[in-house]
This record gives sequence, structure tokens and C-alpha cells, in this order.
Amino acid sequence: MAEDPSAICEEIEETRSELADTVAALGRKADVKARVTAGTRAVKDRLGAAPSDSVKMGAASLAEKAEGGRRSAPESKGPFLMAIAGALLVIVVWHRVRRGRDGR
Repeated sequence: MAEDPSAICEEIEETRSELADTVAALGRKADVKARVTAGTRAVKDRLGAAPSDSVKMGAASLAEKAEGGRRSAPESKGPFLMAIAGALLVIVVWHRVRRGRDGR
């Protein structure tokens, strides 16, 4: 078990170096602002020199989705009709219960 003191010092230095690398990697991972900036740069590089075309395509896509949403509006009448049917049922039941109390 008795190791050479110089070997122990060498092992300590290696461990310190590995620990410093680990701390640096964790620091980079925790730096959200730098990661977002790098991601933004990557997207800008991917878009190249014609971001206006991409913006136009995105706007057209949004317009199509908005029109699609308007077309599907009649399909959303189902819940509304169910609510009205439920309200009518409550009124009918209430009316019958009330008639039963009055003795009619």
C-alpha cells in the first residue's frame, strides 16, 4: 500500500485536471444564455441570406392554419347543442317535480 509520494502527487494532479474539465463542462451546460445564443446563430446560419423568404413561407403557413380553423368551426357546435339539450332536460324534470308538489 505504500506508494511513492511522487506517484500520489501525480495522481492528485490528474484528478484535479479531470475535475476541472468536469466543472467547465457543467458550467457550459448551465450557461443558458450562451446555449440560446449558439442555437440562434445556428438557425440564422441555416437560413442563410434569404430570411425574408422563410418569413413569407411562415406567414403563409399561419394564414392557411387560420383559414382551416375557421372551416372547422361548424364542427364545434356539438358541445353547444349538448348543453342546450341538458338545459331542456333540467327544465322538464324541474317542471314535473314542481307539478307533483302542487298536486296537479
